[in-house]
Amino acid sequence: MPPDSTELSGCRMPFAGVSPDWIHELSEIAAMTLADFRRHVGDQAFAMLAVDCRPADGFISLSMLLSAESAIDPSLADPARTSAWKHEGLERKTGMWRLAAGVERVMQETYHCAEEADRPAIAEAFVGACLKAIHTERVAAEVECFLLAESFRITS
Repeated sequence: MPPDSTELSGCRMPFAGVSPDWIHELSEIAAMTLADFRRHVGDQAFAMLAVDCRPADGFISLSMLLSAESAIDPSLADPARTSAWKHEGLERKTGMWRLAAGVERVMQETYHCAEEADRPAIAEAFVGACLKAIHTERVAAEVECFLLAESFRITS
């Protein structure tokens, strides 16, 4: 449920794009989350890393699809099916994701403080920023530590 205006910590200046600092912070959190998660998965091969970014809800989630899962059910390669993945919602599997509360809050407040007509563009900007955050060298370095399928990809 979206927050009402009394729950927002204060609307900021008009939206001028997602801050590079916001992207950097999310990238660092994603990298730390992946590093922590890797300790729990052993030598399982992964086919995909997906980021789910919902500005209206203040929700960001990382999920990883096992190669074995997609071999058994190829329809799982559709990022819209992350809820069926064994490693859906890495934030629930690692304590690192609690650090994302700040970036999630900024994203949600920015969305809800905006005029209704501006919200689709703001949502699109944050989804793009989430993708930028997981396509950084920092995250790539952590991803490369996993056993990856030849067709491995990062998506939203």
